Amino acid sequence: MTGPDAWLPIAISGAALAVSCVSAFISYLSYRASGSRVEIQSHRWGYRGEERWLQIKLANQGRAEVAIEGAWANWLGSSVSNLPYQLKGGASHSLIFRGVLPPAQYARGPLVIQVGLGNGRTILKRINFKDNDLMPIKQANVITGEFEVEEV
Repeated sequence: MTGPDAWLPIAISGAALAVSCVSAFISYLSYRASGSRVEIQSHRWGYRGEERWLQIKLANQGRAEVAIEGAWANWLGSSVSNLPYQLKGGASHSLIFRGVLPPAQYARGPLVIQVGLGNGRTILKRINFKDNDLMPIKQANVITGEFEVEEV
């Protein structure tokens, strides 16, 4: 074959290659979305007397559920929430940490939160602590992981 007819099989093959690449990319995106994607979405500080409370909100933006095996905040210690907890796909859950912060001269750097997941992954988040983030706690429920603060 010579002339314009020679390019027809090449054009069809090129179009098939482009469609295959798009299909592979869509399959990859679907695969990434099907697993668990957990992140620390927000945090909130509170206090009762000398005890500091930290609430973090975990969100699973993937489809698969994952177990929250444990959580640790360097100055506040282990989470007081009931763990392990099975976090469903597309859901969120709050964890509470309570403890006494060290004096300012010893508490250099951010507070580091580590959350261990059942799939072997660990989530790390660094939170800079400021005294003006603290709000007095009006009511707290450790079981649900929620607390209400008084608006000042």
